[in-house]
Amino acid sequence: MFIVPNFFPSDEVLKQIKELQPGEALVYENEVLVANINMDNFSLNQISKMTDIHEKLFFIEKPTDIFSYNDKAIDFDFKLLTEGRQSQELSSTNGFIGEKENLFIEEGAMVEFSTLNCKTGKIYTGKNAEIMEDSNIRG
Repeated sequence: MFIVPNFFPSDEVLKQIKELQPGEALVYENEVLVANINMDNFSLNQISKMTDIHEKLFFIEKPTDIFSYNDKAIDFDFKLLTEGRQSQELSSTNGFIGEKENLFIEEGAMVEFSTLNCKTGKIYTGKNAEIMEDSNIRG
């Protein structure tokens, strides 16, 4: 599988990527974005069917884009990591600001006597991670 590494796929594009058959490719603004081809014998001549993507996609084209699109990358990753899963409850020893759906705590993570602020972004705490006492975390 050939995939251009510097773009954020939408849910629809992810679905299209998963459904690509050998010899099929997705094209965005006249450029091959993804192709299901044999990488051992790399050649774009293996492509027999191309499908255009019409929705707006975001690309990292210059170093500053990493900062400009950081919120989109975090939101994208948060959704991938948490979809269909249940967060551990936040202990009552903590302060919390924002919406609970923007906070996810893996089982085994330790968060006590801290303040978590999800008003402007999401917070994901991984398995066995520890947020130490008196920490202030802003999403």
